[in-house]
Amino acid sequence: MKYAVTIRKTKYGYDTHVPSLPGCHSQGKTEREALLNTKDAILTYMGMV
Repeated sequence: MKYAVTIRKTKYGYDTHVPSLPGCHSQGKTEREALLNTKDAILTYMGMV
């Protein structure tokens, strides 16, 4: 499955949010790290980890 992810640059790195999964969000120092962490957050949210 694919989910839309919003990503926002902050002074500390990047924050992400998955609008279709309430409470599913993550962060990272780089955009790539934030997106990889978000993938893990989605899997955890879905109970797949």
